[in-house]
Amino acid sequence: MAMVVRHIRRVNSYAKVSGSVIRKALKSLEPLKWVDKSEDGKGRVLSKQGRKDLDRIASGSVIRKALKSLEPLKWVDKSEDGRGRVLSKQGRKDLDRIAADLRSTVAPTGQCKS
Repeated sequence: MAMVVRHIRRVNSYAKVSGSVIRKALKSLEPLKWVDKSEDGKGRVLSKQGRKDLDRIASGSVIRKALKSLEPLKWVDKSEDGRGRVLSKQGRKDLDRIAADLRSTVAPTGQCKS
């Protein structure tokens, strides 16, 4: 039984970045109010506004991925201008049916007897 040996040349995926590149990048984020100088004066930290904006950007990508995953179910269609997605007629119909099923299985809060 013969063994096949493959020699694969791999490129390093890690490379040390120059400190000036990082410093210049952080300085360029200061006018956007994304980073502030740290209290001890020895560096920069992500500001509250920066955290808020990055969270907003990240959640937008999550929503885009979720909408894209609903396309095979025919629940969303691409918008007319091609720049977004809209809930399709089939998606509205299925969601209305699911909501009706949930309403019928859950007792209203005013009618519960203890």
